[in-house]
Amino acid sequence: MELLLEGKKPDGKMLSQITHVLCDCLLAVYGERPSTDHKEMIAKSLVKTYPILGSTVSEQPYALWFHRHGRGSGRHAGKIHYRMERLAKLSSTRVFHRHRNKDGLQELYEIEHLDEDVEVNIDDLVKELKFSVPTDQTKGYIISLWRRTAKFRQDLRKEGTLLMFMTDFPVASAFCGLLISEDYQLMKPGASAFVETWDSLQLRVLERHHEMFRYIKNNFIRAVAIIRVKNPTRGSKRLRDQNEEDFLKTNPLHGVVQWIEDGQTMPVPEIPQVIIVGPEFHDGDCSVVWKDIVIPTGADILTAFDILCKAFTVFNVKCAASDKLFYRFFAAACYKVEHLSTTAAKFINLL
Repeated sequence: MELLLEGKKPDGKMLSQITHVLCDCLLAVYGERPSTDHKEMIAKSLVKTYPILGSTVSEQPYALWFHRHGRGSGRHAGKIHYRMERLAKLSSTRVFHRHRNKDGLQELYEIEHLDEDVEVNIDDLVKELKFSVPTDQTKGYIISLWRRTAKFRQDLRKEGTLLMFMTDFPVASAFCGLLISEDYQLMKPGASAFVETWDSLQLRVLERHHEMFRYIKNNFIRAVAIIRVKNPTRGSKRLRDQNEEDFLKTNPLHGVVQWIEDGQTMPVPEIPQVIIVGPEFHDGDCSVVWKDIVIPTGADILTAFDILCKAFTVFNVKCAASDKLFYRFFAAACYKVEHLSTTAAKFINLL
């Protein structure tokens, strides 16, 4: 350390010693297979502390120690990477890659211990996720943790205890619902992106039904309201009480999108819905809300509605019986993970 602080160039032996120290640290804290983020983090920290260890042949000064994309012929992945690969090969654990399990959840990987209980490692990852602080700097690592604990949440989903998880893990509501989208993509690997299909669909809906809800100036809200009216569940009127019918006369998206005034207490809906702080039928501060869970999505109702549609699958909760075909329409027409219902097919053909 004294030689490095003096700015003296290290020889090969010293470089090997430093590599062993760093990898021993990673091994002790994160095991034989630390994440890419952890390896990159320790490499950056090293070069920041001792600039003399920076690479002189790469744009990234820490590339000598770890290079995230340094793979393939003639490219160097870094001393830390190769040392950790060697330690992993010598370990008593094996990694199995699973493409898809019977529940439709695409597992990234599963570590099976030959001598120890696998739950120890999973518990460590879950604990780390629980106390992670969501920031721009930690975003990449939190997403990595989220993916690695996907099976843990799938088990909670089956048990019906995911609501408790969302309450105890504040990070789950961070990043404008990005982690909800991550789970949805794992559960529905073939799903299309909502924004890729929506623009053309919205244009056709508004052109074909130009006479409906003309008092709504926001095109997205108006198009969703039209789709809801045109895709009713059979017998849905019998499932609504008189109060709900009265609300629908003033807000055609009642039960799906609700507007509240600034400073008003956030509602606690039993079924997930979008809550917007602002004037009725306009954009505002949007959140997806389910009971006590609030997922802020910013001033973008399209993103909020996208997260809402995914939330029913991710939270494993049912929508209102009267909205079954409404949400199924988006699953089929936008995400393309279901078949169009007869009602939806007729609606699409008319467009």
